[in-house]
Amino acid sequence: MNWQLFIVLVLVALAATYLLRQHWRTWSGTKSGGCGGGCSCPSKADTANDAQSTPLIPVEQLTVRRRNTSSP
Repeated sequence: MNWQLFIVLVLVALAATYLLRQHWRTWSGTKSGGCGGGCSCPSKADTANDAQSTPLIPVEQLTVRRRNTSSP
């Protein structure tokens, strides 16, 4: 076997292993090394409160600024 083919096969195997690992972590729900503390990122409680206090846009106002594409 040619040495270049061997290197390519090893790289493809490593890439496939990486992708499988990422998919497994996504489906299993394990964290990928997220926040361990000591940083300035918001806590889970802060983001939950922000989501509840964010006002939603009423359906009637979604099309208020629609552009008229028929006129030049």
